[in-house]
Amino acid sequence: MAKDGAERAGKRRGRPLLPADQVRDRSAPLLVYVTAAEREVIEDAARRAGVSVSALLRAVGTNAQVRSVVDPQATASLIRLEARLDDLAGKVAEAGGTLAPGLADQLHQAAAEVAGRLADL
Repeated sequence: MAKDGAERAGKRRGRPLLPADQVRDRSAPLLVYVTAAEREVIEDAARRAGVSVSALLRAVGTNAQVRSVVDPQATASLIRLEARLDDLAGKVAEAGGTLAPGLADQLHQAAAEVAGRLADL
């Protein structure tokens, strides 16, 4: 049975509200002039860190640590996967490809793809 608006009014969804002394007033924009190349570098750094450009520049400007949203456990798992794929590719290549033609190349390609995705993190 659906609840009426009065019953739902007290149940707020989303993040809990911060206490008044912790609320940041971010209504004062800061205009920074950069070249197109500098903008690309800044946007790329923010993307790699998994944060907004504002969050990145705020952290850098206040000498705070930029907190990345990249999961370190997932990254470590991908690194192990890449190493294992590369190791398997080497073993298949040593066997002369007798297990399956082209398998070593496919494993090297998979390892390279995982390494490429790691570089994007």
